[in-house]
Amino acid sequence: MASRLKFLMLERSGTMAFLIISCSSAMCSTLSLKITYHAEIAGFSLSVFFNSVLLILISDMPRKTFGSYKYLMICFSICGIYFSCCDFWCKPYVHMSKNSFAIFNVLEETKLTQNTGVIALELYCSCYAIIISLITIHFYYRYLSVMFPVKLVRFSVRNLPFWILLVILNASVWFLLNSLVNGPSEIQDAILIPEIRQRACLERHEYTYVGNVFLYQDFETNTRKINIIAFLSFGIIGSVMTFSLATLGYFGAKTYFHLKKISSLAVSYQEIQRQLFQTLVIQTIIPITFLYTPVTLMYLFPVFGIQFVEIGYIAPPLVALYPCLEPLVAMYCIKSFRFRILGWLTCHKYKRNVVHVSFVQTN
Repeated sequence: MASRLKFLMLERSGTMAFLIISCSSAMCSTLSLKITYHAEIAGFSLSVFFNSVLLILISDMPRKTFGSYKYLMICFSICGIYFSCCDFWCKPYVHMSKNSFAIFNVLEETKLTQNTGVIALELYCSCYAIIISLITIHFYYRYLSVMFPVKLVRFSVRNLPFWILLVILNASVWFLLNSLVNGPSEIQDAILIPEIRQRACLERHEYTYVGNVFLYQDFETNTRKINIIAFLSFGIIGSVMTFSLATLGYFGAKTYFHLKKISSLAVSYQEIQRQLFQTLVIQTIIPITFLYTPVTLMYLFPVFGIQFVEIGYIAPPLVALYPCLEPLVAMYCIKSFRFRILGWLTCHKYKRNVVHVSFVQTN
């Protein structure tokens, strides 16, 4: 009798589970995927256009106007285009639940196979690492240019291999972690496949993913277990992002307060200081809002068991739109660029001998 009762309970439990999955599947929606898809197309188009315009503006300026900062701006624009191309090719979406998250792409949209789809996601994550590395280097350059201009020799051409190696190393860490740790596995499949089906109406053969499941239910022992590998990956990536964000905050704050302190100097420097203040504030707010915050929350919420699936809806569009915003900041805040663009729009011939002082000339 006891075994028969147990069997009936299991049977009813299985039926209920089936009904729950069926009902959940009926309530799935692809609306967020469509919004993200169009945002990524817009981000790609705008990023390629604005960064190309910025490259033309930079290349047309004499080296003495920007110094070595010219090459850093060129690298930033090229990497912005590269990141947008990877984003457009990969077309990533984000799924979040209470104890897991996944970055996935739809194979019908990307025209990739399961294996190449995973590689595309891994390259996309490494591109993100490249961008945050360049942001950190950018703020370090700004710090030196204001506080210790003599040390800008660290950004000379002979030191270029060091900075390239640093960026490649960070990108490689992200690529390998997603390749060796965050890819599909038995545990992650068991958790993420039903969740993605429930959210996006997708079956396993229709997409591929990389992600983390931090806590899962072991039905044999009926206990919650920690996925040690997922926490290891989180620790490494979290450390890199924390270091980058802390460095950005430290160098940004030091530069800001130094500029504030010297802003009462000669009147002829007031316009330069205004450009510096404006550029620094905007270039701090944009990456924190569009890059660091959504991705940090995407990692942190599942670790602490916080249910906030909306982050998964807004993170990909924000990250996709970021590369088209940075060149806009430069084109608006640097007066010589602004006047050159106005000359294009108004069909007035640009005169090289009327190049306005830009913020990097204070070095």
